[in-house]
Amino acid sequence: MNVLKAIGILAMGLLLTLIVFPWMDALRDTVYHPVTPTPKQYVSTGDDTDMEVEGVNWSAQAFTVTSSYTLAVVKVKVWATGTGTLTVAVYDADGSGYPTGAALATGTLAASSLSGSSPGAFATATCTTPLAVTAGVYDVVLHYAGSGVVNWRAMGGDAGYCFSTDGGSTWGD
Repeated sequence: MNVLKAIGILAMGLLLTLIVFPWMDALRDTVYHPVTPTPKQYVSTGDDTDMEVEGVNWSAQAFTVTSSYTLAVVKVKVWATGTGTLTVAVYDADGSGYPTGAALATGTLAASSLSGSSPGAFATATCTTPLAVTAGVYDVVLHYAGSGVVNWRAMGGDAGYCFSTDGGSTWGD
């Protein structure tokens, strides 16, 4: 009887090892080692100029989506002087690459949380509602309300950037 009991305990231990421990490893990896998503669109080098964003002076950067995904955060390289709120928004782009229609997704950043000098640092704006994007052209638009100014690092001469001097009503290069 003791032999059968010992075999039963060993079998139960083996079963737990095969079923529970892999599940616990997966849980541990998810909790302690979460997957960092790969950026979908980005510019990580070549920024050589600042675009001022303040009041009615807005700036935009077009980007092309080639496959569908859910956009939940937008990272922008910025620096700020003053206090206020920077809005980071995503818009559809028209045939010229300019923002059109209403914002599809928005997130905000406090100017006081941003780098205070050029060339700035990447800041992450979390969209209040994630946006399902499909193949096409979109614009990231920055506008700022507050004292001082926010500077967005850009690549000089890049045709993908545009600006508005009337709060987004009209756009130009």
